Amino acid sequence: MQAIIEVTAQITVDFNQGKMMLQETDLQLGVSDNINSNDLFDENDFPNKKGCELLTTALIAGLNGNIHMAHHCGYRDSAEHLRFVITQLEEMFVLNPVIEYAEKEVNHG
Repeated sequence: MQAIIEVTAQITVDFNQGKMMLQETDLQLGVSDNINSNDLFDENDFPNKKGCELLTTALIAGLNGNIHMAHHCGYRDSAEHLRFVITQLEEMFVLNPVIEYAEKEVNHG
């Protein structure tokens, strides 16, 4: 069985003196009709443990695809790009995020 997992990451940034500062990140997890989404979300429609694992896998697959695409197009060396991603993860991880329930567009089939 093939299924589609879709993650949308929307960021709000502030540009100040040529630097970009992250203000907000909104994530949405969506799945195809052949996946029972009730197994992925809690009673508040927030991703549960299984939903978070799918969300993480989709984000990592997207990063991996972007790194390979950038290398293929000659925009950036893969190893240098991966180091950039790791640095960005470290820098963003220390920020204190506000966790809120987001509306999601997903079938509850």
